[in-house]
Amino acid sequence: MILTLIILLPAFYYYVFINTIRKGLLKITDSCNCNFIPVKVSVIVVFRNESAIIRKNVLSLNNINYSDKYLEIIYVNDDSSDDTASIIEENIRRSNWRIINNNNNTEDRAHKKRAIEKAVDEASGEIIFLTDADCIVPPDWIKVMLTCFKPDVSMVAGPVTFIEEETLFQKFQKLEFAGLNLVAAGLTGNGKPSICSSANLAFRKNIFIQLGGYEDYKLSSGDDELLMQRISRETDTSISFCFNKSTLVFTRTNTTLREFIQQRRRWASKGIFYRDKYFVAKLIIIYLFYLSIPLSFILSFFKTLVFLPVLIFLLALKFICEYRVLKQGLTFYYSKRIFNIFIIAQFIQIPYIVILPVMGLFGNFKWKDRTIKR
Repeated sequence: MILTLIILLPAFYYYVFINTIRKGLLKITDSCNCNFIPVKVSVIVVFRNESAIIRKNVLSLNNINYSDKYLEIIYVNDDSSDDTASIIEENIRRSNWRIINNNNNTEDRAHKKRAIEKAVDEASGEIIFLTDADCIVPPDWIKVMLTCFKPDVSMVAGPVTFIEEETLFQKFQKLEFAGLNLVAAGLTGNGKPSICSSANLAFRKNIFIQLGGYEDYKLSSGDDELLMQRISRETDTSISFCFNKSTLVFTRTNTTLREFIQQRRRWASKGIFYRDKYFVAKLIIIYLFYLSIPLSFILSFFKTLVFLPVLIFLLALKFICEYRVLKQGLTFYYSKRIFNIFIIAQFIQIPYIVILPVMGLFGNFKWKDRTIKR
């Protein structure tokens, strides 16, 4: 009886957590719809050995519907060994752009943080926009994101989705990533901004300078979420999520399972180092909920009448709660065709969420032909 209660307790919290996400999403839907005031912005893109994909990123920046008078584009070369820089030079058509070199590439971690910090120091824009070299930004990206920068707002996060949706692996990644985006949006809508993606992020330069840039170089990951949490915790400004399709940034899925595992390990590696220990406790409880599902499955072989109903309850709770959240992303992040794999994705998701966070706490990572420490 006691073991059953221990297994079920995280489930009740998970139900509460998902409901708060849904309420948060209702608060932010179409929130960025007022007129914007043109200000000088700097778009920063860090690249490392992106010759195969950088052209699409450059072309999308060429097509941004924003006056060159107010736009600056800074590409940061993070020790590339291929011809990415040459491809950028051949294809960029904006008048105010440049490539700078990250001079801190001899360190064993936090290369991207150092590259962004260097670019911010040199940027002339009042608002800093971040995206990744493998991303395609929409034409009205800057204009619509700027509508969210009300006087008290210092950071705006935006939505990101995947381009490909042909194979089951690609469809799973697209649906799963949409779920992460919706959680990020819901948390921000509830006034508890905690997670975001540097593939689509904007913030005021003066706030970044006020905070002294990135606080912690001991972690390679966290150039997005850790900055968001510092702004929320250490300033009296607010953070918004621009839930508008005109700001939806497209990126590419991982092509191999190995890439996927490496990416998720990087993401998971920073979770327990969040300064907000209350949020860390929430993440641990959610992890325990996912862990309780395979645990109930194992225990059901020994006490079927007790733990088989528990297993069914946990799975039903997970499916229903997550379906209600993901349904709010239908037509925004993905088509109904992608949503048809929901049940399969639910079962695939359980083992990787249980295993990868543990893997993320140990060892080094491979990223862009570079071995980096956590």
